[in-house]
Amino acid sequence: AREERFFHARAQPMLLVALALLGSAKQPRPAPTNRAPASSAGTPASSQMVVPANAFTALSLGSDEDEDAALADALRGGSVDALATGSAPSSRASNRNGGGARPPQQAAAGNTARPHPNLGPHSPSGGRAPIVHGRVPNIHWCATSHDELRWHAAFRALPPVEHVRVGGPSTYAHVRQDDPLWSELHAGVLTSRNVMGALGFCEARAARQLGLQPGMASGRKAESAFWALQEPPPAGCGPPSDPTDADSALNALNAKATTAYNEGLFIATARGGKQGGPAAVRQRHLGGGCSISQVRCAWGSAQEASSLRSLIEDLSLSEPGCYLEEAGLCMLSASDLPLPAAPAPGRVACPPVLASALPPIGASPDGFAVRADGTRQVVEVKNVCPFLSDRQRPNQFCVALDADSGMSRGPHASILVSHVPQLQLEMLCSDVKTGLLVSTSACQGINVFEIERDDDYLSLLLHFLSLFYTRHVLPQEVPGDNFFPRAGDTDEAALYDELLGRTAKLARDAKLERTIAQPWRAASSSGFFV
Repeated sequence: AREERFFHARAQPMLLVALALLGSAKQPRPAPTNRAPASSAGTPASSQMVVPANAFTALSLGSDEDEDAALADALRGGSVDALATGSAPSSRASNRNGGGARPPQQAAAGNTARPHPNLGPHSPSGGRAPIVHGRVPNIHWCATSHDELRWHAAFRALPPVEHVRVGGPSTYAHVRQDDPLWSELHAGVLTSRNVMGALGFCEARAARQLGLQPGMASGRKAESAFWALQEPPPAGCGPPSDPTDADSALNALNAKATTAYNEGLFIATARGGKQGGPAAVRQRHLGGGCSISQVRCAWGSAQEASSLRSLIEDLSLSEPGCYLEEAGLCMLSASDLPLPAAPAPGRVACPPVLASALPPIGASPDGFAVRADGTRQVVEVKNVCPFLSDRQRPNQFCVALDADSGMSRGPHASILVSHVPQLQLEMLCSDVKTGLLVSTSACQGINVFEIERDDDYLSLLLHFLSLFYTRHVLPQEVPGDNFFPRAGDTDEAALYDELLGRTAKLARDAKLERTIAQPWRAASSSGFFV
């Protein structure tokens, strides 16, 4: 039996090579797709971007089973050529709304950064295997930590929570997101993690209209939002309200503490002080037997600080004086509620939303970008996980190192509709007018998209959040299937259709603000697997 396993282990790769050679003899492999040069920093480059069609274009992050099935179909019915050129037979991967693979962008003129040695070659001819396999993904691959990021000269960090005066909701913005108190402050608060469910966007009917991937269509999202709002909120936290005089005084003290803390970091750095926290904090690896969903969630969290570091480095080059700010939990105040605009002739008017008809609402951006002219923007990071389930090897994963391969997962080619409510809510709660979505891949760089705040859209969004709160949360009635719009209410149906349409339009209208061809990576001798 041992000899038989040895024979199959040796024969299978040889058989695959023979099949690939046979396919290449029948049809020569086309030349690699021409790569568009990266635009100069800060210049929109949408006209320069080329998104090649391949087996993973438009694959989403939300449906693990469909993505793995598409990979299996491409591997079974096609060849390496099919994966690289887009002729893979899988129809499930062609028309869904999601993040697709992008070509690796060339560095801008004057950028001498090289790909990290762990990145792998851009072509299999580089002498290393274009695909690596393993059981335990290294989610900390070439990553930095939030502790290390706080020492960066262009990053304004929040002080440790013991230096923060916490009172009413407006003071929550000074609490770090990696502190346990930040999680405790979420109790009974509607945040971006539940906004899709509360709006009914994950119900089957709305998901079809929005073009969401099948993995996101689930009534469990609405139930999750319902039960989250059944928890009692922190003391003094209720429907949106303006800060009290006492909270304003605490916020002033917290601002002074933040300034003092960052001055201390600057002085310590100048004296050669230690940067970052204990190594053990930064190296919590996944255990064996984890699912692809767990891997993607863990990768997104572990790589967030590195994506912010890459954005800092690029902004600093193009706009001297730019910096990033750390963000806590930003709570919506009553004075920031938008007023609905007058409807167009023949359209249904959206009624104004009363603060008393809303639950506590908050949002936690991944940071704020402060531009050279003083403009503040929310920053939301979406890390595209490079790992795929390896269907040929049970309980293993694989990563495509070849950036030209159709199996390599690049940054999003556009903002997804599922990102729109989150970004709009973050801008509203933070009282800013624009936001940046940073889509980061492991092997193909970063795309940064800019989206503008739309108060008419936010009026619709808050109207339906209010209906969810008053119809379901307060009377403690679990929402049923397709609970928006209510049956027989034509005005509500018209407003809900407008909300769905505006969501899709905002995703389409988001512009590509910049590309970062060679993201910052920490020096590391480890690979993609532990």
